[in-house]
Amino acid sequence: MALKYKVKTRKIMDGDDEVGTVHGLSLNHIVGLINTNRTAVEALFNKFQDKDEASLTDEEVGSIGIELIEQAPVMVAQVIALASDAYDGYDANDEEAASPLDTIMSMPVGLQLAFLQEIGDMTFSAGGGAKKMLALALKAARGGSQSAS
Repeated sequence: MALKYKVKTRKIMDGDDEVGTVHGLSLNHIVGLINTNRTAVEALFNKFQDKDEASLTDEEVGSIGIELIEQAPVMVAQVIALASDAYDGYDANDEEAASPLDTIMSMPVGLQLAFLQEIGDMTFSAGGGAKKMLALALKAARGGSQSAS
């Protein structure tokens, strides 16, 4: 049987203007982001490490995007760049071309959050949602730290 998956995308709107399209992140994207931004990711997980997975609220999970924008703006830009394929056609040798990360980081916070919300929804929808994925990640992190001790 052939694989019948096609990458789904969603438009990101700023009022009536389409400012981009995004797709969910793959496992390879997520692992790369974690490896590149280990300090920021560890700080985020440390915030939730003592919480029971069942007690995580939707508000806490939803606040992750805002916290990332505040604490790790480069990581947010990397997430948006990956999910929007911002580097497709970008020539780093073209001195007049704006860096995708710089462009994303100059967006208003509300627009960055709109990107993150769609990316999160598309990334985690098949896995049971961001809350379930965060709970699994916390469980895995606890297991890893316990086995390393």
